[in-house]
Order: sequence, then C-alpha cells, then structure tokens
Amino acid sequence: MESILLGTIGGLSSGGATCLGTLLFLIPTWRGKKIDHLISIEFALGMMLAASVFSLLLPSLSETWTGTDLGHFAGALVSILLGVLFISHLGKILSDFTSFKGDSQRPVLFIVAMMLHNLPEGVAPGAALAGMSLDQSLPIIGAIALQNLPEGFTTALAFRALGASTGVAALGSFASGGVELIGGVIGGSLVGMVDGVLPYLLGFAGGAMITVSIRETWEQLSIPQNRKRAFVQLLAGAFLILLFSAFT
Repeated sequence: MESILLGTIGGLSSGGATCLGTLLFLIPTWRGKKIDHLISIEFALGMMLAASVFSLLLPSLSETWTGTDLGHFAGALVSILLGVLFISHLGKILSDFTSFKGDSQRPVLFIVAMMLHNLPEGVAPGAALAGMSLDQSLPIIGAIALQNLPEGFTTALAFRALGASTGVAALGSFASGGVELIGGVIGGSLVGMVDGVLPYLLGFAGGAMITVSIRETWEQLSIPQNRKRAFVQLLAGAFLILLFSAFT
C-alpha cells in the first residue's frame, strides 16, 4: 500500500506540473507569449537528459549486472530498447496526425496518442519514489516536473493548432497530465507487487525519456540562431543534475 501511495505522489508531481502549464494557457494574456518567457526549455531538457542517464538508465543496468548471470542484465537492456521503440513509434503516429488534414476526429486521436506518450513520464517518478531512496528519486522527479510545466502549455497550443476549441485543447492537456498520475500509480503498484521489477521499469522509463529528450534537443540545436544559447543552457541543466547527484 505504501508503494502505491508513493507512486501516486510521484505521478502527481509530474501530472501536476503539466496541469499547471495548462492553466497558464487558459489565461488570455499568456497565449500569445513565447514559451521561453515561461521557462527555458533547453535547461529543462538538459536536466531530463542527465536525469534519464544517472537516475534511470544507470541504476537499471547496475542493479541487474552481476558479472556472471547476464539474463537480468539482458532484460534491462531489452526494457530500455522497448522504451525507445515505444516513444519512437508514438512520435511517428503524432507526426502523421499533425500532417493529416480534414479529419474531424484528428484532435481526439491526437489526445489519445499524447496520453500514451506521457505515460512513461508518470511511471518514472512513481517507480523511482516507490522503489528508491528520496535522494535517488528527487533528480528525476524535479527534472520531469520542470520539463512538464512548459509541456502542458505547448500541448494545449498543439491541440488548438489542430482546430480544437480553447476548452477542448485545455481538456486534452489536462488529460495528458492525468495519464501521468495513472502512470505513477502503475509504477508504484508494480514495484510493490512484483519482486525485482524496479530495474526494468526504470529501464523502460529511461529509454522513453532519453528518446524524447534527444529528439527535442536535436530540434532546439537545429535552429542556427538559437544553437549557442541552447547548448549553454543544456549544459547548465545537465550540470545541475550532476551536482545534485554528487551531493546526495
């Protein structure tokens, strides 16, 4: 029961940040602002990259590496690959939705895909908080929450761009935050019920998160006038997680 509660708290931290960003979308004066006025996306991505590696992927691999029996280690590698494939496939689906014209159900399908896309962002903090110490789980919780604040805002804008009304766009973004809460409950529940599942949950969530982070980082660095500033802020975000990991 305790692991479910901790997983719920982890999911709330992630989904709550998404919902907070969505609330800003509902303020008329905020809709015309650039998201960089809210928070540096590059800084948050730097935190996400470092947290994915040091708080998810490395713990997943280190907990399954024994030096003799490679079965569990191979399982962790497979879980990471599944996380990568999960996000890569959903990314293609989302791209197809945004390029397809004239379908009245397109916003609904986009909402479903976005909710699935956000599931690992709830599983990661839920599983980490339920199965790891607070010092170990805080970097990943903080990085995801910081990244989800502008994500909630931009998700609502994406729904709006697809032709959804302001209310439907906000509901879609709120729903994606709600799925992160569900992901946290799932992560916490599995940690509590299935012995030894934590490394594989961390691997799946880490593979999914690092795929999202790398893809978004590539997009930010591909803008010539933004490249130098983005690179510096990426390093700053990653360095913050490194410092946090070193002193906890």
